[in-house]
Amino acid sequence: MLDKKIKIKIFLYIYSFLFFFNPGNFFSFNLLYVLGFISVGYFFVVRGEFLNYISNKRILTLFVVCLFFVIYLVFLYLMGAEEALVRAYSFILIMISLFCVLTIFSIYKRVYSTDLSAVIQFFVGLGIIQLFFVILAVLIPEFREWTLITARQAEIHTISNDAGSGLRSFGLASGYTSTFPMFMGLCALFATYLFLNCSGFIKKILYLTVVIGFLLSIILNARIGFVPIAIFIFFAPLYLLYKGKATVFLLVPVLGLILLTSNTSLYKSSYFDRFFQGVEEIKLLTEGNSTGTFETLSHMWFFPSDLLDFFFGLGVNIIGRYPRGSDIGFVQDVFMYGFLMTIFLGFILLYVSLPLIRRFSKAFGFVFIFSFLGALFFYYLKGMNFYANEVCGMVLFLIVFTCLSRENNFSRSN
Repeated sequence: MLDKKIKIKIFLYIYSFLFFFNPGNFFSFNLLYVLGFISVGYFFVVRGEFLNYISNKRILTLFVVCLFFVIYLVFLYLMGAEEALVRAYSFILIMISLFCVLTIFSIYKRVYSTDLSAVIQFFVGLGIIQLFFVILAVLIPEFREWTLITARQAEIHTISNDAGSGLRSFGLASGYTSTFPMFMGLCALFATYLFLNCSGFIKKILYLTVVIGFLLSIILNARIGFVPIAIFIFFAPLYLLYKGKATVFLLVPVLGLILLTSNTSLYKSSYFDRFFQGVEEIKLLTEGNSTGTFETLSHMWFFPSDLLDFFFGLGVNIIGRYPRGSDIGFVQDVFMYGFLMTIFLGFILLYVSLPLIRRFSKAFGFVFIFSFLGALFFYYLKGMNFYANEVCGMVLFLIVFTCLSRENNFSRSN
């Protein structure tokens, strides 16, 4: 018989994996519905605990603001903006996600501690589970084919096998081309911190291996996931010298040199095409030439010409719109519900994130939290942050954890 706490951990990791990555291979509808239903059932079991969580002013603010945006977008829909209803639905999914996050937190605190390092180890653990599926998709092409054919996104199979830009979409997730690699990039950032601060040669080797594994999973999916590590590496010399880790300071450029100069058959394969395309695009950008992704993004910065539409929105989904569309999150938000609502939502998210920013900065240092927040900012230049996806789920959990763990000082250690 398995120990009760082991059973709880197994359920926690299965539920969390399904929530954060939300693979669309098992149902024709969003997996959040099933997880939300489980969450509601769990709510009735520990309703006093849940009511205490929801009464937290920042968590309650998130629920209320989501409801407010649903009402505002429904109003735009009634005014003739049909696409606003789809975006209203996205805020409903975020509210369901909040219930799922509260369920994960409630279970998490039964087997783990309030220590923030335990939280990032938890996410690294989830990343390692996903890494297993990434490796499986590389080694068994039939498994990858199954994940793409059965995915809810009908177009993902074509996008992922584009011969012109290299193979991508490996693993068991939903946002293969954006949010999933960014999630793994943040996990790589967490694992890097653990590598730098753990003691013992074996542990360091293990965490370094995990970091490399996460980076490979990013290469196999989308380059946006490199942003957290890129920011951290840029500021790493200051961080490492401040911490007095001179040997590790020397290891960072050496490791980077090894990765860049390796000339294996794997690097020459189609798996790495997109990575080297990205390196070339960055090189050209430093020379003043915008190509590839940077050229595409440069044409996506545009806003409604009418001031009223700019400030209050058109209720329009601008992605893939003809003759001109935009993937940029800020542009999408302005077209959907306007500049004023976008700024309002930004301030609300900053308010509810303050405990997270303060505690992470105090526990891990400025460079770490700057890399984390900087990555979220850069991702907003590619897609929407506050949407039901892998990255939003991680941030919601961290907000809930830092808001509630101060008030509920659970002391159970892993």
